[in-house]
This record gives sequence, C-alpha cells and structure tokens, in this order.
Amino acid sequence: MKTRIDRIRRVRDIRKRVRDLAAAQALAGELRARAAELEHEQAERTHEELLEHAAERLTELGVKDLLLLEGARKYARAAIEQRKRDNERIARESEPLRRVLGQRERELRLTERLLDRARDERDVHEGKAEQKAADDLVGARFKEKP
Repeated sequence: MKTRIDRIRRVRDIRKRVRDLAAAQALAGELRARAAELEHEQAERTHEELLEHAAERLTELGVKDLLLLEGARKYARAAIEQRKRDNERIARESEPLRRVLGQRERELRLTERLLDRARDERDVHEGKAEQKAADDLVGARFKEKP
C-alpha cells in the first residue's frame, strides 16, 4: 500500500510542476495581451492628439502641410488597426494556453483525490489489521485459561 501511495504522490508532484508550467505560460500570454492592449490605447491617443493639434492649426496649414497631416493621420490609423489585429492574434494564442492550464488543474485535482482515497484505504486496512491482531491476542488469552 505504501508503494502505491508513494507512486501517486510522485505523480501528484509531477502534475504540480506541469500545472505550474502551464500557469506560467498562460500568465505570459496574458501579459502579452495586456501589453498589446496598452500599445493599442497609445496608438489611439496618438491619433487623437494628431487630429486635435491639426484642428487648432487648420487655418494656418498650406497644401503641403495638409498632405503631411493626411499621411500622419493614415499612419496613425494604420498603427491602430495593426494593434487591433495584434490583440486579436494574441487572444487567439492565449486561449489554448488557458485551456491547457484548466486541464492540468483538473489532472492535479484527480491525482489529489486518488491520493486521498489511497490513504483512506490504507487507514482502513491498517485499522482492520490492528483490530484482528487485538482480537487474536484476546482470543489467545481466553484459550490459555482453563
């Protein structure tokens, strides 16, 4: 019984490490998603600032300045769209990592239940063995008395 518990304990320890690795990978994915989200927000702020600054000087701008402004606006808009696509890609990449983490957590819980069950079985078996030994001892004493 002890070797079975030891094997289950080793499996549990391995599954804990695998779960921790999956958690670290999922966290890294979440951090990448948050960083991409911040970049997207920064790109939107840059675009807004560009438009606000241009609106203030619109009457002073010449044709060349307007063309440069339009190029900067298109560049800022393209940066926003790129950040949006990055966010979507990172979210798609993070989803399997979260599923793997959930699976590893379920496997670990199953191993913990198996370990608890094996310990309970051992305790019952040892209790029965102790009771049998006590019964045998008492029975032997009654047989010895005439």
